Amino acid sequence: MRTFALLMRAAGAAGFVLAAGAAAAQTTAANVPTYGPPIEGVCVFSKDAALTTSAAGVSVNQQLQQLSQSAQAPLDAERNAITAADKALTAEKPKLSAAKYQAEQGSLQQRAQAWQMTVQARQTQFNQARDKALDQIAATVTPVLVATITARHCSIIVERGGIYGANPAMDLTPDVVQKLNTILPAVVVSLPVEAAQGQH
Repeated sequence: MRTFALLMRAAGAAGFVLAAGAAAAQTTAANVPTYGPPIEGVCVFSKDAALTTSAAGVSVNQQLQQLSQSAQAPLDAERNAITAADKALTAEKPKLSAAKYQAEQGSLQQRAQAWQMTVQARQTQFNQARDKALDQIAATVTPVLVATITARHCSIIVERGGIYGANPAMDLTPDVVQKLNTILPAVVVSLPVEAAQGQH
């Protein structure tokens, strides 16, 4: 087995994980129950849905996907180049002295390790950019949610993801998202300078 095969496989098999949030569970019309009347004073809200389905959340996810594609291309190119160099070195091994082969092998392994470190650094930078953008949306959601709670006279707020279901009339999420779309239609995702430069 090549000296860095496991290294390349572990770091290169998957691209960046940039999902903005957990996807909402989807149900078919046949599986949606008929709920009883809404309970006065009891409201339901999903913060994750508000963050990811709002116009700002969608814009963040689209930007992250575009940035991910731009960053992945040079990483894939370097991985393929290292793999090709490794195959070429293996083919040349019978013609090389032991010292020469070990030197070339060591240099190639250092190159693979540097590539892995770059992958990890890019992932960290993208996660930080994603979290910063979502934090900006969350900061805007809070006052909108407070105002909606007051307007709807909610006595208790239940996290939508923690219950099996509720009458849709009790759900504050659509109202919050609608207001959020007006206040904050988009958020610009910015990467650290070194990450942005690394894509060119």
